[in-house]
Amino acid sequence: MMETESELAMTSAADACAERLREEIVAGVYAGARSFVIDKVAARLGVSHTPVREAVRKLEAEGFLDYHRGKGVVVRAVTRDEFEELVEIRKAIEPIALRAALPRFDERRAAAVRDSFAQWTATASARDSMDAHRRLLQTIYAASGHVRTIEAIEKNWRLINRFHVFFWRVDASVRAKEIRLNGALLDRCLAADVTGAVAAFHELTDWGADLVRERLK
Repeated sequence: MMETESELAMTSAADACAERLREEIVAGVYAGARSFVIDKVAARLGVSHTPVREAVRKLEAEGFLDYHRGKGVVVRAVTRDEFEELVEIRKAIEPIALRAALPRFDERRAAAVRDSFAQWTATASARDSMDAHRRLLQTIYAASGHVRTIEAIEKNWRLINRFHVFFWRVDASVRAKEIRLNGALLDRCLAADVTGAVAAFHELTDWGADLVRERLK
């Protein structure tokens, strides 16, 4: 079913609100346990309550916000322990998808992965890069056919990406190494080298986690 113009406008407004609120959260505008008051946020942004509520739901799903009865919506705290747990989950479940996906690679899948890699390397902003990198991994893992595993991976991404948005500041040297490590993972995937791909994935994941750990100290 196609969306109406009003529905599309509302979706666009909610996305714009989510992006603005996400930037404000990262900048520390809502420090500590300060709650989001929908009326005040809507008035400040100059929009109705509906797109703000949709934006809050989106940011709850991404792990930026939590709803607590009696307190309302608050910024979700980031802790070292939670980050380490999410990294361990990632290192446990994503190799499952890799091992299942690589034996099923064909020319069509390989071409799609190469295209996703090219789109990722062409991104400019950190946020666009993160989204494009997620699509690259989704393209690889989709070949596994493990729907529930991929759902679990994507849920974990939403939570762990919050830490990267908060703490990972990308410069030219970081970007160069990120491309090199992802290129190594891509090469092993296209060669259907399961052992090499899993090793490359762990190297990439550990490197990215170390960047966050440096800023969590």
